[in-house]
Amino acid sequence: MSPWLGPPGALRGTLQAFAFIRDVVASPTTWQHPLLRAAFSTPVAERLLRLWDDREPLLAALDRSPQTLCHKDAYRRNMFAVADVHAQPLVLIDWAGLGRGEIGLDIADLFGASYITFGVEPTDLATFDATIFDSYMAGLREAGWQGEGQLARFGFTASVALKYGGLLFWLGDLADAQRRATWETGSGQPIDAFVQHQAGLVTYLLDRADEAHTLLRVI
Repeated sequence: MSPWLGPPGALRGTLQAFAFIRDVVASPTTWQHPLLRAAFSTPVAERLLRLWDDREPLLAALDRSPQTLCHKDAYRRNMFAVADVHAQPLVLIDWAGLGRGEIGLDIADLFGASYITFGVEPTDLATFDATIFDSYMAGLREAGWQGEGQLARFGFTASVALKYGGLLFWLGDLADAQRRATWETGSGQPIDAFVQHQAGLVTYLLDRADEAHTLLRVI
């Protein structure tokens, strides 16, 4: 690939830059907020801390993963269907991050960012996952990639869990009325609905982190 393309491995630096979120997760005060107590029927703080503390093996394996050309911000708000589906069925915008990336990276954004921003109709997360991943694998095969599907699945599960399960920017903002209002405005949802929506995703992504660690033993 051309040397001017962005390099892979940005996730490591992003997690490091926002490592303060781990402190928010670790604080018992965070989880005393009524919205979080209502949203999480099962406590998740311990699992989120494990996600942070056990990230290095996943990041190291992502560094070794096959690379491909990635958009790096390929989620619903950057995608548009066009009228003439025979000519060009999909248009993507915002190519600022274009570059090399780990296989599975783009669908991590498609899954995580699209769901977080309410870019998909209410849906079962497992069905949404399967639809995206199966279509991605079909595209890889059509393009000629004959690698192991487990490599792509690892890239997806590790990337989506670390980025969208680790970088919970909203978590520490719930105690501040002005910051809560910002999340409501950005999502178009009342804060209780917003938190419930995010909580479902967090729980699902923690399971994907477990899946990634399992895959790490066999890839």
